Amino acid sequence: MSKKCAREDCGKTVYPIEELKCLDKIWHKQCFKCTVCGMTLSMKNYKGYDKMPYCNPHYPKTVASVVADTPEMRRIAENTKNQSNIKYHAEYEKMRGTKIEIADDPEMERLKKNTQVQSNVSYHGVLDQKARQEESRPKEDESPNPTPNGAAAGGAANLPRGMDEELAENDVELENVDCWQIPVTVYPFR
Repeated sequence: MSKKCAREDCGKTVYPIEELKCLDKIWHKQCFKCTVCGMTLSMKNYKGYDKMPYCNPHYPKTVASVVADTPEMRRIAENTKNQSNIKYHAEYEKMRGTKIEIADDPEMERLKKNTQVQSNVSYHGVLDQKARQEESRPKEDESPNPTPNGAAAGGAANLPRGMDEELAENDVELENVDCWQIPVTVYPFR
């Protein structure tokens, strides 16, 4: 049983040692070449088209066929365009920089009132409670705890004489202490 090489210009017998089975044909290893340029191919880098071997650059590209312009195709194209952001962005660019006015019609006023009634703040009476608290708050010019010389309450002005000088000396001493020297115990890792 003689096996002939699938290469048209070869046609010689293929022996089992030099046999290459690919694309439902039998080839000599050296005859398995690109149909266009003649580059020697292997099982890793070939591409088959119509049972003929091609290299990657010469592999025939599939060409899209022309689609008929039917009403169904126009409808699908329009739906696709509407679903995409193209139409939205075009409308946005037209409206950019212009103001949209909302009319104060009776329906809008009714919705505003309903929203206020439904909100938690109105429901729990927090606005009324805040207004009552503001009314009972003392005025700013009345101070419940006046301090001498306008110093803040609890400050150095309320200390007995001599204490503020002693605090000032301690502040100077504390400035010279390096606070970052804290003893740290280091445990070894096991």
